[in-house]
Amino acid sequence: MAEIQIEVDVPAQMRDGTVLRADVYRPGGTGPWPVLLSRLPHGKQTPMMTVMLDPPTAVRAGGAACL
Repeated sequence: MAEIQIEVDVPAQMRDGTVLRADVYRPGGTGPWPVLLSRLPHGKQTPMMTVMLDPPTAVRAGGAACL
């Protein structure tokens, strides 16, 4: 997989009205792809996040990743 598409701060509204934002990494082209989702209470820019889930590696393996 050569192409990685990245969408930053994609909103998702929860039932209580709270809006969570995620960065979505996915292969180019059409899906469907399996998705790996990682959420931490400290924010998606936390350096520890990429230790737990490396988005480019997930995409190269044929999946999508959301942080």
